[in-house]
Amino acid sequence: MSSPRHRRLHEEEMDEHDEEARAGTSAASALNGPPEGRLGYSVHTHPHNHTHAHTEPGPHKSSTVIFTPPPIEQFASCRRVHLLIFMTAFSIVTSFMTIFYVLVKFARFEDSWLHLNGVDTSRLISKIAFGSCLQYRVGPQPVWRSVMAIDPDTWIWTGDFVYMDQAFVDCHDPAMASDSPECVCEAGWIAFPSQQCHAGDLAKAHERVIAQLQQPDYQQFLRFMCPKWNQSYDTPIPGPDCHRPILGTYDDHDFMWNNGNRRLPNKLQAKNLFLDAVGEPASSPRRNAARGVEHLYVLNKDTADKRVGVYLLDERYYRDPLPCQTRRSYCQQLIEDLEASNNSTNETRRAPAAEPNQDLRGFCEDFLKEGVGCCLKDEQMFDARNGWCNQASSKQSPLYEEACDPTSALFGRRPLAYNAATHTLTADGGEYWPSSSFCEVLGPTQRSWLETSLRQSDAAVNLVVSSSVVLFNPDACGPQDGSYDNWECYRPAQRQLLASIARSGASCVVLLVGDFHWGDIKVLRPDTKAPYAKNYSSTLMPYPLYQVMASGLTEDIVHDWRPLVDRAKADPSFRTVEVPFEHNDPYKLRAHGDKGYVAEPHFGTVHIHWGKRKMRLQLRQSSDGEVAVQSEIHLSQCTLPRK
Repeated sequence: MSSPRHRRLHEEEMDEHDEEARAGTSAASALNGPPEGRLGYSVHTHPHNHTHAHTEPGPHKSSTVIFTPPPIEQFASCRRVHLLIFMTAFSIVTSFMTIFYVLVKFARFEDSWLHLNGVDTSRLISKIAFGSCLQYRVGPQPVWRSVMAIDPDTWIWTGDFVYMDQAFVDCHDPAMASDSPECVCEAGWIAFPSQQCHAGDLAKAHERVIAQLQQPDYQQFLRFMCPKWNQSYDTPIPGPDCHRPILGTYDDHDFMWNNGNRRLPNKLQAKNLFLDAVGEPASSPRRNAARGVEHLYVLNKDTADKRVGVYLLDERYYRDPLPCQTRRSYCQQLIEDLEASNNSTNETRRAPAAEPNQDLRGFCEDFLKEGVGCCLKDEQMFDARNGWCNQASSKQSPLYEEACDPTSALFGRRPLAYNAATHTLTADGGEYWPSSSFCEVLGPTQRSWLETSLRQSDAAVNLVVSSSVVLFNPDACGPQDGSYDNWECYRPAQRQLLASIARSGASCVVLLVGDFHWGDIKVLRPDTKAPYAKNYSSTLMPYPLYQVMASGLTEDIVHDWRPLVDRAKADPSFRTVEVPFEHNDPYKLRAHGDKGYVAEPHFGTVHIHWGKRKMRLQLRQSSDGEVAVQSEIHLSQCTLPRK
């Protein structure tokens, strides 16, 4: 194995909004609270012991001068002045020492002689591993042995690192669901029994993070990624400054709320708890209270033809609630069934198996508050029958392009106000629309940052990390679906994201996603005849856009469907609706055909062969690290000339 060439990892600071005051940094870091030694580390204090001799003044004789001591009152006053001077000087020196320590501890020095927290600036990064969805209940995690065996240079979390909103017991077990205090709670719009009692519960989330960080297999992985990790660190674990950097973004469960959005009451604390868990330094701009965890890291920054841009998106902090049409029918039916069940007599009451889910009543009642619990903007603008964009008169409006065409560079650039009473649109958000004219996932500021960063990128490879699935199935997220919250549910936002990638001019963009507890590799080809061309405006793409979904490091959702899944893979003629909908591929997006998915626990890798200018996108089995699915890309096929 050849020795690595001298390279550096640098953190690329975000643009304008990172200059704001970094509120809620170390003070908001939720992991600063545990007792000493709880995470296997200790906090050391460094007392300064100063001893100084003091000589009492007295008469001094000489041949020419006689010194007479001052009165005792004057002497006492003089001592107070001397003491004040000494204390002031000591305070100044201590302050300078503290400032110097903070700079050494957290600043990103360019000088090669200074390595902070185990940073190794000589490592060329070529193999990046990533994954999501690490265990509902913390237990053995042998997957880390498989990850370490492939010798990754970097690890990226793509969401659900810790299930912060889950109980420590199995609330799926009927006995636990009815008897365990962890599964029993009052139903509300965020928390409800039995699975979601701890949604939004910061104390429980903190306990879950502690349990994961203490997990022996994961601690072994941390020491592999950061050999210099020791108990003297102020942050309990290594992160971006590691010998092999650990980066990441959250999804809903490590945001403390299943399908969570910007309405989470304590979202700043949730954000900082996650950043603590992944080892983000206290000085990081990602801790700014005015923003989420979105960030750009540039790997191999000092080598122009080997740079890798890693764009960590935040898809929870700014996200609007789900569009109203995605759950309206579901929630209306549930409320109707609950009312009918409550009003029925014992003789006419339905069988228990058919009882509607009382626990979801709070969620559905809140969701049906249109414009609050659900986002109404997509429906008002894009509904096929009544949406503003589909009215004949609207197509003559000067606002039509920026309001109705997600592929336009003007789309979403400024607030547009829709007046439901007059069915009119104006270019002043005012009281009607403080943000944008469609249901957001990223929010206006993050959208602008991402597009600008991609447009300015000179990286050879650009990895856009999305915790929600971008490319799934255009038919998903219909009015009767009760669980999806991926980009397919936010269709205008999805098309805007894809169009911004297409026109950015960035080379070799790849989407890394998580969430679904199974994996596959999808690709959007700029082919006018592709079944998906109209749904995703894929003809705008300058080269094929790949999406690698690695989801389920330890968890999968297909174990109950194993006989059907195995038969479907073995028999090409076997296609029935009994096979889970998630595993169908009616629009032919999969790079390796309809059966080209991974049903078992797995992780992903991006392996770049710099000498051959090739990139391999891989899904590997968690059990042994063997490659299950792989796509190979020649960088020359996706490299664009710089504008």
